[in-house]
Amino acid sequence: MAEGSRNSGPRSGSRWSSFASGPMTPLTSVREIDPVDILAVPRHRRLQTLAVATWACMMPICLVIFFLLCSLPPLWPLIVLYISWVFLIDNAPDRGGRPNKWMRSLRPWSWFAGYYPASLIKEVDLPVDRPYVFGYHPHGIIGMGAFATFATESTGFSKAMLVLVSVFA
Repeated sequence: MAEGSRNSGPRSGSRWSSFASGPMTPLTSVREIDPVDILAVPRHRRLQTLAVATWACMMPICLVIFFLLCSLPPLWPLIVLYISWVFLIDNAPDRGGRPNKWMRSLRPWSWFAGYYPASLIKEVDLPVDRPYVFGYHPHGIIGMGAFATFATESTGFSKAMLVLVSVFA
């Protein structure tokens, strides 16, 4: 049979693939990670990466801790109290969260915004006598720029908009 025929694939014992024009060889162009290259990354870029990685990992970490605590029977009364408070007493979701200026102004949020880089451009002054809904694009499941702009002070939202209070939802 000819090499390009139907039965000359890898299962027929041939060294030639029906999709390749020559013998299959492993990739050799993939460069190994060089420790010198990693050390050459500037400190501010490492901090930016750390801030984004920490933010991205917080949900899984918190869920794992919660379920680990649920596996300890002596803690069940505390967990029942906490879940009761979350679903029956806490009204933060109705008020737009618990805005904390200190938390919104932490230095890691500026590293977070600098990673993308997220910035705020104010083009006009907005009248303060009405509420506003700000749209953000690209939006969706990974709205990191919207988070950096409206949920933190890393882009200077409160300084640019003065009397407007942002609630990120």
